[in-house]
Amino acid sequence: MLTYVIESFLFIFTVVYEHLSLPVAHDDIIRSQSEFKNFFEIIKYYWNYNGRITTDSLAEVWAHHRNVWVVVDCLAYFALIILILKIFEKFSPAFLGLTYLLVLIFPFHYWESAGYVSTTTNYLYSTVCFLGIIACTKNLENAGKNFLKCFLTMLCIGYIAFSNQFIIGTVLFLLYLIVYQLWANKKTVKQILMYIWLELFAIFMFGVMWFSPGYQARMNGTDEMMYWLPQYQKWSLMKKIVEGYTTTVANIVYKDNSF
Repeated sequence: MLTYVIESFLFIFTVVYEHLSLPVAHDDIIRSQSEFKNFFEIIKYYWNYNGRITTDSLAEVWAHHRNVWVVVDCLAYFALIILILKIFEKFSPAFLGLTYLLVLIFPFHYWESAGYVSTTTNYLYSTVCFLGIIACTKNLENAGKNFLKCFLTMLCIGYIAFSNQFIIGTVLFLLYLIVYQLWANKKTVKQILMYIWLELFAIFMFGVMWFSPGYQARMNGTDEMMYWLPQYQKWSLMKKIVEGYTTTVANIVYKDNSF
């Protein structure tokens, strides 16, 4: 018991310490100076600007309430741990300590990429939601017996629906789940109807994001690419894969990590 307490205290202390006195940077500066009158006005703006009506709208709100963001962000880190433990169903001190270590090894300052608030609402919160979908769909039977699980899963899908890499991952995960249940577990369609409904909901939400004016404009525009990486348009698929993999690994390995 003492081991659990010590590990958890060190994790919480580290996460809270990392959040203290963070600078307002990059996109957060712009968002903190915006003058939207209400939340619906923010949603309308991002629906037409880039299609990220959940992640960026929340970032807009948190940019004006950074103290609230710090609290929610620390809770998001703790939620990562809870969800990982729930998914793997391992609760030993060794596994808990390893989970804490792996979560903290990701360079905290990497969240400054587009501003701490803007980056975490797009990626940290989306990761929490994706893990939430995996955790909630474990042993899911039907809506009657698992209403709360179904509701939480739909909320998670709704949040990450406007981040294309996460919603595509969700659609593929639910498809795998359906095929696995039908093929390996020999379930009938009626028995896994809830999985099918969740898959259809995920596909529907992906369609909503895809056809939003902002996402279409962002997808068809080349301004950002030409500004940040003009040579990208001449790369082959293999070159894109290699560059994407190596730069991701390099950022994680070589980025300054105070922990």
